[in-house]
Amino acid sequence: MPWFFYDSNGNYLSQARGTQAVTDGGTGATSLTDGGVLLGSGTGAITAMAVLADGAMIVGDGTTDPVAETGATLRTSVGVGTGDSPQFTGIELGHATDTTITRVSSGNLAVEGNAIYRAGGTDVPVADGGTGASTFTQNGALIGNAANAITAVDMSTKGGLLVGDGTGNPSVLAVGANGLALVADSGEATGLKYASAGVGLGLVIALGG
Repeated sequence: MPWFFYDSNGNYLSQARGTQAVTDGGTGATSLTDGGVLLGSGTGAITAMAVLADGAMIVGDGTTDPVAETGATLRTSVGVGTGDSPQFTGIELGHATDTTITRVSSGNLAVEGNAIYRAGGTDVPVADGGTGASTFTQNGALIGNAANAITAVDMSTKGGLLVGDGTGNPSVLAVGANGLALVADSGEATGLKYASAGVGLGLVIALGG
């Protein structure tokens, strides 16, 4: 003779050997796949997925039961497929910490905080092997300035001489008028000037006997 049990509210309790329905707090199932992920189904019996393959992940679509995916299908589903453009704060390349690639600003990258120079980007400073400038005067002589950007002195005028002053950058001494000679003059900023050929110049003529 079978036994029937009821709780204090008069609700029927299944027999120990029966299947406990979901509505009664059970699974509604008598067997579940060993190692399978369990899926609910409202008041229907719980079901179990097949055992996940190595590297597989469970992906939902927002409407039906989730499914197991691997490889390119999985990468596309989670937004890192070949047709996606995922956004990252930084990328660790080949090592956990010592080669971090980050975005500095629009179009500009850095490795461990050091700028990656590119065409159309920031001028490469002298300290990093560049000139520190993006343009130079045409026909200009380039002048170094320690770690500062290279500058240029316009040498486009015919006859101009690049002359140092002993303290700062050299400058151009314009060519003198026809007939003038270049002579030393400590009173000039450059130490040189053009003067008449007879001023301060000696002329020695050797006559044969």
